[in-house]
Amino acid sequence: MLRELGAAAQAARTGWAKVLADWRVGGAGRRAAGPSCTRALVAAGVTPHDALAAASWSAREYLGLGGLEPGAPADAVVYDRDPRGDPDQLADPAAVVLRGRCVRRR
Repeated sequence: MLRELGAAAQAARTGWAKVLADWRVGGAGRRAAGPSCTRALVAAGVTPHDALAAASWSAREYLGLGGLEPGAPADAVVYDRDPRGDPDQLADPAAVVLRGRCVRRR
């Protein structure tokens, strides 16, 4: 898989492809695939900033969804440190807010 991600990372750097990460959550009790997917993108040569973008704002843009603006629905994940500099933070959020409710807090 790393070889394919490396090829995708190279294509993205040259402008031939857009890399997006899959953060879908499975059934009850299953964790999102996002942290491991984002780490794999970084290992394949994607910058941490671009790997995080692939799992968040770039994916929203690709799907035609707006960004953060007044009145727009938004979920939030809070980390102790900036995950753009430390992608391992993605596996251990300090808090998660879904539909305006805090559903997880460390």
